[in-house]
Amino acid sequence: MNQITIKWRVSAHMTAGDFRKRLRAVNGMELPRLLFWHDESGETIRCGHTRTVESNGEETSEKRKRVDNSARKRGPRSEESLKDESRVDDDAMPTIRFFHTKSFVGIHFVGPEMIEFASKNIPLIIDSVEQAIGNKEIKVLSYTVDLRPRLIPKMWFIPSLALKNPTFEFLSVEKYCERIISQDIRRQAKILGLEVPDNFYVRIASIGDKGTHWVRSGSGPKTGGALRLKDVKFLTNVDLKGCWAAGALISKGFGAILDPAAPSGGPRVDNAEGNFDE
Repeated sequence: MNQITIKWRVSAHMTAGDFRKRLRAVNGMELPRLLFWHDESGETIRCGHTRTVESNGEETSEKRKRVDNSARKRGPRSEESLKDESRVDDDAMPTIRFFHTKSFVGIHFVGPEMIEFASKNIPLIIDSVEQAIGNKEIKVLSYTVDLRPRLIPKMWFIPSLALKNPTFEFLSVEKYCERIISQDIRRQAKILGLEVPDNFYVRIASIGDKGTHWVRSGSGPKTGGALRLKDVKFLTNVDLKGCWAAGALISKGFGAILDPAAPSGGPRVDNAEGNFDE
């Protein structure tokens, strides 16, 4: 098991963004900042996720020095820059992810650290959600996130893919998306200690909307922007089980990689203790 999902049934459709905003606005309960992928100072975690380690029997936080990742976030501009694979090594990829389906809103906690975090904070989270959206039916699922090679490629899709300040001067939209999705699958695999086959590839099949809307990617007067692409379909030679995502704003529900063959186009969760896609 390396993922826990907590979800709440809602009578009327609610987006992951609205659910997240309501939970953040709860008064009288101090939720951990990490739940919203913020560090102790309230800043969005962008590079070098804050790890908790044992030291003399006490938990301490270690932070890597912040570095300027703006160049790689905006994408390659030359053949030489295509060699930059630093995104794969950036462990600040959100592993707490808000989501919504037709009948549920919820939160994915991916990886051992986030499972431990969720376990410590479930009572507080449940009480806060009740204050935010009312007393709703709760389901808790646990399952394994996995990646396995396939001889025959499989189609996957991303309903809403956010790209932070992209430039398509050097790469086409399709090639840009292939690079981001490939890097982020390898990035999550590295965080979870999973092996990616040497011949792994991603090829875009179609994009429903190549970007006609920008969404805010932060808070405050100096926030950046993310271009939102819709209905991104791609082929790859790996089978993805559990929660996988790519692009920007993953903690807010963007970039979820879904299996079109699953009920309601949900993620692949063959060994989940329950029906994820209700």
